[in-house]
Amino acid sequence: MYDKIYLIDSENISDEWVDILDTTGPKDHITVFYTDKSSHINCGQVCKLMEKGAGKVHWIKCLEGNNALDFQLVTELGAMIERNEAEEYAIISKDNGFNVVVNYWNSRNIHITRMNVKAIKDECVTKDEADIAVKVPQTTPVVHPAAKTEEPAFIRELLKTVDISDHSMLYGTLVAFEGQGNGAEDYRRIRDYDKDVQARLSGLYLKDRGKRGVTYLELLLRQNQHPETEGAQLYDMVMNGPKKKKDKFHKSLITRYGKDEGTVYYRMIKPHYNFIKMI
Repeated sequence: MYDKIYLIDSENISDEWVDILDTTGPKDHITVFYTDKSSHINCGQVCKLMEKGAGKVHWIKCLEGNNALDFQLVTELGAMIERNEAEEYAIISKDNGFNVVVNYWNSRNIHITRMNVKAIKDECVTKDEADIAVKVPQTTPVVHPAAKTEEPAFIRELLKTVDISDHSMLYGTLVAFEGQGNGAEDYRRIRDYDKDVQARLSGLYLKDRGKRGVTYLELLLRQNQHPETEGAQLYDMVMNGPKKKKDKFHKSLITRYGKDEGTVYYRMIKPHYNFIKMI
């Protein structure tokens, strides 16, 4: 299994995707989807592909047509997920249409992101800065950014309910709470903390499953300006609800809270429903 697979929409992004090779690990893989309309690769990037891409880059020639490459990329992504080929996936494209695909799989606890050229360059810069930091003389103290400040109350509360080492769960819940952009950013920041910081934060995790579930729902209610006192009741309703047929859960909320309030609770909880059951 790969650590990460990058899926390249070469019709929509320039040859700067090749810069991913500056940040990939030994268990990362790149799949490039291309047609005759794909961007040409300049000589410098070709050299980088030859030097660093051997065995890491796989090319798929796509049929042409309106959004044809996109459909073929998404089909191949689904097949990769079914085969459990990687821990996480990244679609490299400027096309916002892929956000629907990202949200669909994240809601099913599959870790997927969409990145553009700027995000790729940011990863390269981060890696370069890390390499420089390693070369700093030992007499110069290097302070990890996370050691300077405490985590926001929201993150600390969430880490009471989600194991910091469970990357898929952490990513999915952050995106469910904060949306794709902010959630992914917070996930990367927490993921990249040094071991000491992660060990400290892991101590927040509650051992009791029921307490974790109620705490999660209380946090969700607080974030949406609803009474936290309903957390325990809503947790019981989620755990007693069906795994897939959420319409029955919706009906149970309406029965208890009435149509308007029950629908408000349903819309609020729906993106978190499966996560709450797994906490």
